[in-house]
Amino acid sequence: MKVGKGHMVYLVFILSLLIVSCTPKKEVVQQVQVIKCEQGKPVTGYFSVAKDTPMKEKPSHKSKTKINAKATELLGKADYRILDGDYRLKSFCETEKWVYAMIVKIDEADVQGEFGWIPKSAIKDLSQQAPPKNRKAEDKFDCYEKGIKYYKSIGSYPRLSTGESAEQITELKCSRTIGAFDTGLLQ
Repeated sequence: MKVGKGHMVYLVFILSLLIVSCTPKKEVVQQVQVIKCEQGKPVTGYFSVAKDTPMKEKPSHKSKTKINAKATELLGKADYRILDGDYRLKSFCETEKWVYAMIVKIDEADVQGEFGWIPKSAIKDLSQQAPPKNRKAEDKFDCYEKGIKYYKSIGSYPRLSTGESAEQITELKCSRTIGAFDTGLLQ
């Protein structure tokens, strides 16, 4: 069978589209972080904190305070993540004196979520209440948890049969749609 020049151009175009649409974007893959309780035990809840509460990189007062990247960029100098009562956080892990949490709201504005350690002594208003209305960051994390659980259940973790990283593929799928691993779609 002979393939004409017009057909060849069409095939190259289709292949290009497939390659572009199936190639994971590096910046998208880096948006979701894995939450593993390497220290402490899993816990869930929502809370606010006392004024002037530093968000730490590790569960220790001697640990570095997290840097507020956006403020640092705007100010041109290091600005540290110091929380107050206007922040709402979701907890994931806890030790005897610390909670690992994600910021979900600042001044009633939904945010993508930054993770860090908060001293338990600074926590107030701890509750199991439903999350804020716009759950974008939390939904993405929930999607990620479902995806990893799914790949583990079918024996494709940490690498898929294609050799791709299950974590990266999960991050990519969840960045496209938070329902990527809902049980109805997996059957």
